[in-house]
Amino acid sequence: MKKECSIIFYEGWLDVAPTVMNLAKALSDRNYNVTVFCRQNQFIIVDNNDFLDEFVSVVYFSNPWDIFLIKVWFKFMKILQLGTLIQLINTIVFFGQIRIYKFKHGLGLKDDELIIGIDTNGAIVSLLESIVIKTKNLVYLSLELTKKENFVYFDIARYFLEKKAYKKAKCLIIQDNDRFETITKYVEYEQKNVFYIPNSDSSDSSLNFVEDVDINYFRQMFHLKDNDYPCILLHAGMICDLVFSKELAQSFNSIDIGCALIFHERQKRSLDDPYLQSLKEINSKNLFLSLNPVPYNQIHKIFTSVNIGIAFYKDIDENFSQISRASGKLTLYLKYGKPVLMNDLESFKKLNDKYKVGIIIKDISNPIEIELAIKEIIKNYDFFSNNSLICFKKEFDFTVNVSPFLDFLEIS
Repeated sequence: MKKECSIIFYEGWLDVAPTVMNLAKALSDRNYNVTVFCRQNQFIIVDNNDFLDEFVSVVYFSNPWDIFLIKVWFKFMKILQLGTLIQLINTIVFFGQIRIYKFKHGLGLKDDELIIGIDTNGAIVSLLESIVIKTKNLVYLSLELTKKENFVYFDIARYFLEKKAYKKAKCLIIQDNDRFETITKYVEYEQKNVFYIPNSDSSDSSLNFVEDVDINYFRQMFHLKDNDYPCILLHAGMICDLVFSKELAQSFNSIDIGCALIFHERQKRSLDDPYLQSLKEINSKNLFLSLNPVPYNQIHKIFTSVNIGIAFYKDIDENFSQISRASGKLTLYLKYGKPVLMNDLESFKKLNDKYKVGIIIKDISNPIEIELAIKEIIKNYDFFSNNSLICFKKEFDFTVNVSPFLDFLEIS
């Protein structure tokens, strides 16, 4: 008989969370009916066709802000200086939406249900769920790190509820030991059962791969000729200051060795966006903007059609500085054997010292340094590419890393 599992993902950005997608599939293979509960968001929507699995369902709930009366109520709360309660109210409404859905669909109150709560809001909802259905099968999944200082005034209630959920959880899933130490300080409690699962894909998860089409995806999109642009570099994900988008665009404006720089967004955006317009003003020579995300089951198109990957993050907090095993883009570069340019975050340097998957860039604003790094990679492309594949297999393959967690569920 199938067991039930709820994955509570308040933020809902499934397309950039391969851990969640693959975890749902892995649990289905271990005899679970899995329902992923999400809040609607600006990212491309993953639907049930992306899983190709009759035992995995994705359910999206509307945001309270979309309801006129609630929107007015929230504005009134801000006037009364109660705005810091809004996040907690949103989280409780999300819990109510899940409860109503389960009641309507006969999921009821099953005390053996597995509940996986993701980050702060997911953890809070999973805690409330575990109380209602009286289950001890609670798992905390960390994708993003935060700080206690982020919770101000009335919002501190969410921090304490998250701590309670963390302590009640039977285990923690997180990307690596550095991030575990950070979250331990944050919640002031050391979880005894910890499973390290990078934010990664499975080695066998590519679907609908058509080589001739997929390796030319960006060349066809932007009409990039081999003679003009023999090398395509990709920075996937956010396009913003947090990932040095302007500095990168400026540097490539001075690089004349036949390189195309592509920024591929994780959410649909328009070229009318002022920030994107500023990037084109900085670099109209070899910068190309890909602003239409592809479905998750076609994500390989993005990574097979380039030569070199780029992973740059500003060192603003531990969430970015300890990014090496939490970066979805890095995982996919490695999976498809792409050498990587990384900035000099400590977590990147440690990984590259061990596997030599690419080159560390110290000054992103220095086009000479970047150009020399590109030339070095092109000169020794097979060396770096093979190392990327080895690194993925040894460190990032989801199928290998998830097995200890799945075995733990069967015996606990």
